[in-house]
Amino acid sequence: MESKFEKIIENLEVSKSLIIEDQTFANEIISDQYIQCSVLATIIFVEVDFERVDFTGSTFVNCEFKSCKFKDVRFRKCEFWDPTFENCQIQKSDLTR
Repeated sequence: MESKFEKIIENLEVSKSLIIEDQTFANEIISDQYIQCSVLATIIFVEVDFERVDFTGSTFVNCEFKSCKFKDVRFRKCEFWDPTFENCQIQKSDLTR
């Protein structure tokens, strides 16, 4: 079953940056996605599993992550502005720089 978040990514043109604002995503599995240099603002993720997702160079503004799981996720060179991580699990992920 395709998730709401993956459907947004699928509809994105290859050459454009992803910008998502004022959305809520719940009970989804997001895997094997390249979402580099994107902007995510005022997004709420509830019980979302991120597996092998590359967010390199993305910016997160006022995003909330509640009971989310991150496994093999790349947040390299990302910027976080006022994030909330509540009851999240992070395994084998890259949060450098």
